[in-house]
Formats: sequence, C-alpha cells, structure tokens
Amino acid sequence: MPTPRGFTARPLPGGAWTLILLGLAIWLGLSPHAVDARNVDIKSAAQRTPKLLAVWSMQRSGTGHTVASLGLHPCIISVSELLNPSCQAAKDMYTVFDRLGVICKQIRADALPFLLKTHELLCEEEMSAEDREMCGGRCVVVFKVFEDWNMGNLSALVQHEDVATLTLERAVEPMFCSLQHSHKYHDWGHTPGEHKVERLSEDCPRVIEEASVKFKKMARSQERWFELVKLLHHNKTFLEVPFESITSDERFMRTYANIVNFVGLGGVQAFLNITTEHH
Repeated sequence: MPTPRGFTARPLPGGAWTLILLGLAIWLGLSPHAVDARNVDIKSAAQRTPKLLAVWSMQRSGTGHTVASLGLHPCIISVSELLNPSCQAAKDMYTVFDRLGVICKQIRADALPFLLKTHELLCEEEMSAEDREMCGGRCVVVFKVFEDWNMGNLSALVQHEDVATLTLERAVEPMFCSLQHSHKYHDWGHTPGEHKVERLSEDCPRVIEEASVKFKKMARSQERWFELVKLLHHNKTFLEVPFESITSDERFMRTYANIVNFVGLGGVQAFLNITTEHH
C-alpha cells in the first residue's frame, strides 16, 4: 500500500427524527444534490476549487485505499485519519499538531479552522515547485470523516466554500463482517491482498447471527450517518462513491478520475499508475 504524503461527543439524531428533518429541508427547497462518481460533468467540476476534500464513510468501506491513492496525485495531499479521536495516534502519524501548536481538545468542537491551517501549511511546505506549477497553484488536502468519531460543528465543515465532500458507502453486511474480522485478528489491511488472515465471505451470515445486536446497531448507525450527510448539504453538491465502483482496476481508475474531476483537477495531466491489484 502506498504511503500518502479528538472531539466533543454529539449524538446523531434518531432515524425517525432525522427523516423528519430531512423532509423539512426538502420542503424548504434545501434538497441535497448528489452526483454519482461514475458520472461527473467535467465542465461544471472545473469551476470547483476546494482546498479540502472530506471523505464521509464508515470503517471497512474502502476509504484507506481510496484516500491513499488520491494522495499520490501531485495536486492532492492525504492526511487520511488526521481527525481520528485517538489523538495520540493522529499525532504519531502527522506532525501538523506540533508544527501548528495545536492540541487535540482545540479541534474537538470545530475542526474546520485546524483543517484550513493544515492545508496552508502542507501545501506550502510539502508541494514541490514543479508540482505547484503543474497544478496551477491548486492543492487539495483529503481526509476521512467517520460516523463514530463524534465530531462537532459538521454543518460548518460541509457548507464551507473551500470544502468538497464525497461519500463512500458499502453494504452493511460485508462492512460489519470485515470490521469483526479486523477486531478479532488485529488485521487492518486495506485490500484483501494485505490481510494477514484469510477472510471467507461465506462465513459472514454466521458472524452476523452470532453478533446480531452489534449488527443491528451498526445498520442503524450507517442509515443515520448517510441521512445526516444529505441533510447537512442542503443545496450543496456532493459526490456519491458506491463501494462497487472501487473493487476492480478498471472501475477504480474510472472512479479515481471522476473524483479528481470533481475537485476541479481534471485538467492536470498527471494520472499515475494507481491500481487495485489486490482487490
């Protein structure tokens, strides 16, 4: 796998309440505009110039490989799990906390100012002059936002003009089984080829049956999470990436190109040989 260049708890609204709010938003004309990652209008995408790309998802949904691969683009810097609520883990992976003089509790309620400062720092110090010229001065920092990270002030994050959003959603059954496997064997490989222990898909029904309470809880959490994404975006466009669109070389490369187009970098002729050889 290529190497890419803590928060106030705020419970998500219950499923019924979220649906009521979403219905109200639509009635008020605040309907979200989702674009399928398999069909991006390059002309309209070229008008977008975001500094940040937030990947909304849940664990074991293909975000690790996707975000790391995006980080190989000369105009994109990946900070993957910079917002991981295990602040020590994030600090061990990234030096921006110390370089910006930021401590974890300062970003728990509102991560946006920290992310914008991170963009300024990394794009200034870690992009080469050659890449900066190739990208026309553009630089995008990509990071994950997971459901169980309990981040505050998400509305300000998604509505900011410098932030673009994509969602990466996987069917709950294989996602749950993958997560159970990872916890059991401490096996967090991003692709099947990276797993230390073979995981058999035919075992999934049994795994779900044995942990039915956990499974139902995760299914409800996933439903609420993606409902919330739609609710928070109002009239702002975001990109939907189905898990199936990243599970083969051909589909992944097409999706990768469309994500790059979505953040207005489609004119940069710098698509690298990024593959999903282990998928």
